[in-house]
Amino acid sequence: MQGYLPAREAVVKHFSVKGYQINADDVYLTNGASMALWTVIHLLAQPGDNFLFPSPGFPLSLTIANSMGI
Repeated sequence: MQGYLPAREAVVKHFSVKGYQINADDVYLTNGASMALWTVIHLLAQPGDNFLFPSPGFPLSLTIANSMGI
C-alpha cells in the first residue's frame, strides 16, 4: 500500500515543479524511516543478497536487512 491517496496528492501538489511532474502513483508514504527502509529493501533484494550500508548509518539498517535474510 502506498499510503492515503489524498495525502499522496497533497505531496504531489507541493513538490511538482515546472519541467518535472510527479503523480500520486510516484509517491509512497510510510510511518517513518524504518518502514521506508524496510519497503525499499523488500522491493530491491532477495534473501541471500548483499547490501552495502554506510557506517555510521541508520541504526536499524542491519537489523531490518538481517530480518529479511539479507
